[in-house]
Amino acid sequence: MRYSVILTILVGVCCIVACDKVEKKKKPLVLESAEPQPQKKVIKLDSTDLALKAKVDSFFSKRAAKKRFNGTVLIARKGKVVYKEAFGYANFKTKDTLTTHAAFQLASVSKPITALAVMKLVESGKISLEDTVSKYIACFGYKGITIKHLLSHRSGLPEYFYFTDQLWQDKNIPESNEDVICMMEDHHPKEYWEAGKRYDYCNTNFCLLGAIIEHVTGMEYGQYVEDSVFAVLGMEDSFIYNEHRYPEKKKRGVTGHHYNGRPFGNFYQNGVVGDKNVFSSVEDLFILDQALYTEKLLQKSTLDTMFKAHNPELRAYDNYGLGWRIDEKTIPGHKIVYHAGWWKGFKTYFFRILNNEATIIVLTNRLKGASFSKNQLLQLIGY
Repeated sequence: MRYSVILTILVGVCCIVACDKVEKKKKPLVLESAEPQPQKKVIKLDSTDLALKAKVDSFFSKRAAKKRFNGTVLIARKGKVVYKEAFGYANFKTKDTLTTHAAFQLASVSKPITALAVMKLVESGKISLEDTVSKYIACFGYKGITIKHLLSHRSGLPEYFYFTDQLWQDKNIPESNEDVICMMEDHHPKEYWEAGKRYDYCNTNFCLLGAIIEHVTGMEYGQYVEDSVFAVLGMEDSFIYNEHRYPEKKKRGVTGHHYNGRPFGNFYQNGVVGDKNVFSSVEDLFILDQALYTEKLLQKSTLDTMFKAHNPELRAYDNYGLGWRIDEKTIPGHKIVYHAGWWKGFKTYFFRILNNEATIIVLTNRLKGASFSKNQLLQLIGY
């Protein structure tokens, strides 16, 4: 009897100790003050999406395996990301691996972003498309050239890449937009065409637009674009690089490389903004792409004006709007607004097929294997 009582007591003590241990283990898991964590939205891909994903992955993976592609890719269909991947290095010397948040020099894909910034000023009534450049740049000696002429490449102005290469004395010093304008004032390089006569793609147009943005806003081009476009849309990977004013920002972006993987050095024309020098990622460009289906940045009527062909002498599959290339023929019943770019080791592609919200974004930082035609990219996603 005595042994059974002792046994009962021991069992009871063990149960109490065991329960106490269980309670102690449970307590850290109960966080009464913790807020519920938001569930990450899972986007399901249908069979068409999966087939497209496999096709795109095969296309880029094979090239990357042969060291014929180095960059990032994002493909979306009806606003849904179908494929997103990074291949290779941000810098071949340090072997830093690329991610889809890596910021690339957009080269001429910067022009649509400059155009968006200009059109925000148009919407706010601070400038008009019919205003002449001389209204904002007093020393500008070319007559009859309007903001619209600049945006649609109908100014007839000479290419600053060429005349500054002859006139800029010390190539170790970066030139600025103001420097380009002063050289135009002092030397008046001859126009290619009379303003409005015909289309002629020219980086000088967007150099001038960058200067006009600064004159109207009283802000540096980079600060205005970052405040009025990137911050509004939450484009956290994006920034403006300007060797003339804030060279340290280049450290945030990936390095451009020659065909053999050797990095490009700095270049004096990197001090000019508006025509290039926007850095962004495929992630951020997709944010921008989706915002342009809404009125978060600009009104629909403004976007319609930008996405309208403004050069009647050009073909329907190779026209230009306001800051965007326009193709209304390659895919019957669909309008493609797009831009591509090249600059010092970078090649970039940003395609938007408006009618079904298809998106192609390809950013590269090595020239080997970086060239893609419009038709090649469209065929890749089934057009």
